Amino acid sequence: MMGNRGAKLILLLILFSLLVYFPDFHIVEANMFTHIPRPEPAFVIRSDGSVDPSTASIHRDGNLYTFTDDIFGYTIIVERDNITLDGGGYSLQGYGNSTGIFILNRHGVTVRNMKISGFYYGVRIFAAFSAPGTSNNNTLEDNLVTDNHYGVSITYSSLTRLRNNRMNNNTRNLWISDNVQVHPQPPNLYINDVDSSNTVDGKPIIYWVNKQDKTVPSDAGYVALINCTNIIVQNLDLAHNGQGIVLVFATNSLITKNHIIDTDSGIFAYKSSNIVITENNLESNDAGIDVRRFLNSSISLNTLTQNGNGACLVDSQNGVFFGNKITRNLGYGIWLHGFNTSTIEQNIITENDEDGVIIFNSCNNTIVCNTIASNGYYGVKLWEDSSENMVSENLIANNIIGVLIRGCVNNSIIRNMITENKDLGLHLADGSNNNVIYHNNFVNNQEEIGIQVLITSTIDRTAVTETGGANVWDNGTAGNYWSDYTTQYPTATEIGDSGIGDTAFRINSINIDRYPLMEPVDLGTIPEFPSWTILPLLLMATLVVIIYKRNLPKSPTN
Repeated sequence: MMGNRGAKLILLLILFSLLVYFPDFHIVEANMFTHIPRPEPAFVIRSDGSVDPSTASIHRDGNLYTFTDDIFGYTIIVERDNITLDGGGYSLQGYGNSTGIFILNRHGVTVRNMKISGFYYGVRIFAAFSAPGTSNNNTLEDNLVTDNHYGVSITYSSLTRLRNNRMNNNTRNLWISDNVQVHPQPPNLYINDVDSSNTVDGKPIIYWVNKQDKTVPSDAGYVALINCTNIIVQNLDLAHNGQGIVLVFATNSLITKNHIIDTDSGIFAYKSSNIVITENNLESNDAGIDVRRFLNSSISLNTLTQNGNGACLVDSQNGVFFGNKITRNLGYGIWLHGFNTSTIEQNIITENDEDGVIIFNSCNNTIVCNTIASNGYYGVKLWEDSSENMVSENLIANNIIGVLIRGCVNNSIIRNMITENKDLGLHLADGSNNNVIYHNNFVNNQEEIGIQVLITSTIDRTAVTETGGANVWDNGTAGNYWSDYTTQYPTATEIGDSGIGDTAFRINSINIDRYPLMEPVDLGTIPEFPSWTILPLLLMATLVVIIYKRNLPKSPTN
């Protein structure tokens, strides 16, 4: 009995983790452990071939099922493989909720020749999260899908064929996603047969598989590059889809100067490498940029504003995130999750409703010369075993708390201006220790209470500790500048002309700045142009772009 309970608890914890770390999951798709509810009311094509109820306006002739009239307020549920559902030119009309065509864990189903409107999902083809590979080889052709929330949603389903479908005036015309969270990876990930006879709001869908050395046509309305290389996607206006641009197993490609609005994910990339994403404008998407297992790539000079979240970078490494403007998003600015050996430099990360930069279980990154200001809670949040990160020469100002270090070790916080944060300049919690913190200016953080730094045994602000979490507050000769130093130690004076106060600045009994500075550190101005550490990477990216343009065809082809 205890073994069964333990197994159930483990399964629930896994589900909880997926929902926390992948918040864009649809809850029905993520639910591995309970029956997926069928929409109601519904006309059902049963696995034995019968139509339930028999009075439905659907005529059966073997494996061909044809509408005999318009259908209002019902879902069509398909429980039988290898059939054709023909609308006969009739309409399937909903009332703003439910699903029009519901195809779960089926293969060989064709849906054709009908108008589908007024549903939350117009057409939904998918496999259960726990059953990858059970939905494949389905076909949509000659349909008009209009005025739904999601027009066509294809999830965890492969080898789907789309021909001559028109998706118009849906909140999200087309959504295609696959089961990237499952290991081992399911076969035919994102492999579908979708040609440009399909349109979204009158623009062709570009869904390329195994293409190379091409430029996406300038009138594209949706772009997916699956196992493609040397592709340019530029100067597009993309809107009202599940994603604006999808990159899966893509390499050596350029995504530039696109305007992407009102999607679930503006740019989504998975297991792609040597990609340059630059000078794009992403606004009013649920997520601006979402990349996972993204290698040796750069994201630079983009504007991400008024999205649900700015940028999410997961399980990626050796990247450059440079010169982006990430502002006024409704959630966080940047989330780094398992993001390693990369550079976050010279970004403007301001006025996001939640945290500015979240660094979760990420190591060996350099966060340098950014403006991180006026965010809704933390400016920089390091947590869950993030280590060996360098946070340096940033302006961290006017957040609620400037920097949180929670349960992390061996990070360096050096030469930052941490100022005017409303609550705390720096909070260390959950045994964070051996972090090196010096040459920072702590100026006027929570000035009226007089506490700029707080160390607690848990994230709870009241759990102040005198012993937990020993960190290093100087480099052996110089520590930090504290704007309240002379207030806390009114008799302190400078040691000769050293610039060092003669009284140590005490945070707690084992966290002491032995060499507090009498004057602020001169940090200069965050440079307008790239520093020497990033110039080689940008020059390389520029060279790659030049090579692409020389090798690509002069005119686009489908």
